[in-house]
Amino acid sequence: MVTIAVVAVPAYRLYISHRTQPEQLIASHPSLKRIHDFLWNRWYIDAFYNKVFAGGILAIRGPLVRFIERPIDYTLNEGVPKLFGTANRGVKKLQTGILSVNILYMLAFLGLVVLILLLLGVI
Repeated sequence: MVTIAVVAVPAYRLYISHRTQPEQLIASHPSLKRIHDFLWNRWYIDAFYNKVFAGGILAIRGPLVRFIERPIDYTLNEGVPKLFGTANRGVKKLQTGILSVNILYMLAFLGLVVLILLLLGVI
């Protein structure tokens, strides 16, 4: 009963009779002002989150881009096409247009594959 009376009287004065203004009450008591600021700023959870998580991620963004993202981007978007272009120029020299030479290349490649499989013990 005491709890209800302690809570009911201020609630009645603030919200029903409007005898006391919440702004004036908060301004007149520094401890209420601190509690109001703490609750108004949502326990400072957003500030903590931005400082720790968002700030931390933004701090590691530069080295991450420099040492991981750019090398992967270069390798996949420039290195692989250059590799295939170089391989194409090399293979193009092997293609003579003479069927017997091309069949000889195919047999040599097949023999190499069989030799590797035998050395690995697969067959």
